[in-house]
Amino acid sequence: MKIWINRAGQNLGTFALEEVQRGLDQGQFVPTDLGWHEGMETWKPLAEFPDLRMPPSEPPPPPVAVPAGVQPVPAGSGPRPAWERRHEVGVVRAYFLTIREVLFESGITFANFNPNANLLEPTWFFLITIAIQAVFAFGFQLLTLPHNRAALDVQRQLNLSLLGFLLLLPLLLVFGVLVTLVANFVLAGLYHAVLKLLGGTSLTYRATYRVVTYSHAAQIFGVVPCLGPIVAIVMFLVAASTGLQRVHQTQYWKAVVALVVPYLLCFGLLLLIFSVVVSVLANAGHQPNP
Repeated sequence: MKIWINRAGQNLGTFALEEVQRGLDQGQFVPTDLGWHEGMETWKPLAEFPDLRMPPSEPPPPPVAVPAGVQPVPAGSGPRPAWERRHEVGVVRAYFLTIREVLFESGITFANFNPNANLLEPTWFFLITIAIQAVFAFGFQLLTLPHNRAALDVQRQLNLSLLGFLLLLPLLLVFGVLVTLVANFVLAGLYHAVLKLLGGTSLTYRATYRVVTYSHAAQIFGVVPCLGPIVAIVMFLVAASTGLQRVHQTQYWKAVVALVVPYLLCFGLLLLIFSVVVSVLANAGHQPNP
């Protein structure tokens, strides 16, 4: 049985029952620390766990200072995000609770976050989010198709009927979802590599991937035309920066740099390729005809 331990809103980690007992005996944990394991409805003090033996009572320890910006765990909540407790709260409710927790309560969410859990949970959450975005994008394409000159040009170049083009769109959207899923794995690796170069990692790629993938809850705002994608990018950067800072116990600026640098490198590479292509075309245009 794995037990999550929390003290004053700060996640202390996940431990086996024997490790918690040893921590109590050695003073690493105190009876008032909050604990939670799967199947429990709420967090409870370790003193209320029937399988744990409390050490002999001693003078009360000095109050523990709450780290700046860390909020206490609200009563009635388990480890976050709620998506990983969907069997308790329901799939739909857990999905929208997770969006709220990650985007609007990111500090407390990532303070009560298990960075070492499996990768499948956040991947499913991310897949559902980008699938919703793809469905809305498909609907928007259908509504604007008569006025979308670029899409009509593609249709003519492919020599497709309108029906054939409409049948092709869902396939393109599915392909886009799969590409986005693969790109997320790669980008999470780049974020982790940059953060490691900055000396800002205390955990493995797994922790970075889980933080980044859940932070893509911001993609849900991409369904809003025009301003939606901009809002999604900003909220993703805020949530992911907070998550990486809390989970890796690093400085906030390092988390921000780790998220931004891969995009700057990609932009620089594209700019270099564009400059080379323009230079080649310009040189070709100035060559004398034979």
